[in-house]
Amino acid sequence: MKSTPSRILNEKSNVLGFTIVDLVVLGYALIFVHKILEPFSLAPLSFIIIFILALILMNIRSKSRAKTIRDFIGFKFRKSLHLKRQVS
Repeated sequence: MKSTPSRILNEKSNVLGFTIVDLVVLGYALIFVHKILEPFSLAPLSFIIIFILALILMNIRSKSRAKTIRDFIGFKFRKSLHLKRQVS
């Protein structure tokens, strides 16, 4: 029987560094961008846009920890709420 480190057993499975949530978001983004570009007869361009987005996301996922994007958006959102409370 082959021994597997516990770290590997506890990691979430992924494809090319994407979690299942990343793949779902890319899929929905493809549908959204495709619907926006369809009236302009630029629907095939949506695949190129999503491919570039996937490459950027793959780069972020390979160099950063898993929750980087969530933490960044959360920080910006909390910061804007904090500023709005001070103004009010």
